[in-house]
Amino acid sequence: MKSEILYGIHPVYEAVVANRRRVYEIFLEKEKQSKRLIQLASLAESRGIFQKTLTADQLKTLAGAAGHQGVAARVSPYPLTAAADMLPKFQAKDRKHFLLMLDNVLDPQNLGAIIRTALCVGIDRIVLPKD
Repeated sequence: MKSEILYGIHPVYEAVVANRRRVYEIFLEKEKQSKRLIQLASLAESRGIFQKTLTADQLKTLAGAAGHQGVAARVSPYPLTAAADMLPKFQAKDRKHFLLMLDNVLDPQNLGAIIRTALCVGIDRIVLPKD
């Protein structure tokens, strides 16, 4: 079973809520207690997601970064759609569709800002290169 590690409150929360990928387990930092982490743990429990507590160092090793915010998750890979499979939907005449095509966006924070802005202005799909 292929899996990826997500870390940080928002990415893990969105993975659980969006239900586009399978969340196999959530890792919570033992020493860290916050309202948001407690809410996330409760949500995960209600959805039957296995939870495990780790030390801050174990979580840092698992996430590969110190900025994990006390949580990480092992999830299935994000389901990608080939551009050719998307096009028939956008050729429908019912309304205008807006695609945002990106290339060479290297900074994850910039990508996040672009995605949030695209959501606000009504972009239907964001197209990114595979690599």
